[in-house]
Amino acid sequence: MSSLFRLIKNNLINVPGWRTHKKVVVFESDDWGMQRMASKASFNRLEKKGYNVHHSVFDRFDSLESNEDLRMLLELLSVYKDSRGKPAKFTMNMIMGNPDFDRIKDAGYKKYYFEPFYQTLERFSNKNQVVALYGEGVAAGCFRMQFHGREHVHINRWLARLRAADPIYLDAFDEGMYALESGYLDAMAMYEKADIPMVRDSIAEGMSLFEQIWGFKSDSIIAPCYTWGAAVEKVWAANEVKFIQGGRAQKRSIIGQKQTQIKRHYIGEKSLNGMSYMIRNVSFEPVTAPHRDWVHTALAEVSTAFRWGKPAVISTHRLNYIGSLEPENRKKNLQVLGEFLDKLISLYPDIEFLSSDELGWMISSERG
Repeated sequence: MSSLFRLIKNNLINVPGWRTHKKVVVFESDDWGMQRMASKASFNRLEKKGYNVHHSVFDRFDSLESNEDLRMLLELLSVYKDSRGKPAKFTMNMIMGNPDFDRIKDAGYKKYYFEPFYQTLERFSNKNQVVALYGEGVAAGCFRMQFHGREHVHINRWLARLRAADPIYLDAFDEGMYALESGYLDAMAMYEKADIPMVRDSIAEGMSLFEQIWGFKSDSIIAPCYTWGAAVEKVWAANEVKFIQGGRAQKRSIIGQKQTQIKRHYIGEKSLNGMSYMIRNVSFEPVTAPHRDWVHTALAEVSTAFRWGKPAVISTHRLNYIGSLEPENRKKNLQVLGEFLDKLISLYPDIEFLSSDELGWMISSERG
């Protein structure tokens, strides 16, 4: 993408919608709680089978968060304070469960079973303090949990590939993974009528589990892969969701169609069910392009957002901060995050760090 085209695009997405005179910064970080590559041993076994696991940054770097991952992220965020003396804050968009692979296999891949993410954590000695560290992050004002899904896989389509004995999916399954690269991760998409009860039950059960674990309802939601449709929004509204996090475009799934459609929203826009859309207008994903100057590009996008009177809503996925598979990945990206925060506060000493739900309530209160 040329720099001119990127500049035009970044301005256009900030033109419509709600405005504020405040310098609000929101970090939205997806995929926490989700099992991805189980271990370096799994990575090596898959590589020996001929899979190009080096090709995907998710296969190379992303794994269930460890004690050290959370500890180092928390330590960094706590250093940087906004104009109110509050620390930098990540909205941790949580996947509440992972597949129970043994039970699914025993059922002949005909039925889906899951386990809460904290049970998955218990299998790893380097992840035994993760839940406690989440609590420390919340208490410090650095973490705020919101709902991303019960699981991060489209159950019906995934099970169908397993029943068909697709070797790519079976080999991934045997390593405790959904798939390699990005197969069927659009968990809330409805393509067929059979998907309706599957998605409805997954959302309801996942949000109930969220409340049980964290002690409050998630006011906002972010659909896996930015993929959802009108029928899903009805389910969200029925589960008391108030705010819809989103990327620069929604991939709209439609029952009876195999392909998604692109639909664009603007911040503060109301859905048919009365929920408010919130749009990510800054990208901070250094793992995806390690040679790019992410501090410069993200600051430019923040500047554009503020110039239009918009909050800077920053997309920064979990895999940027995971070091279980490659410690250097976590080290260098935390360093870049620190540089970004340092310059951000220097340029805008009046900024306010908010979570996604806090931003949603600010929009609602100012609109009356």
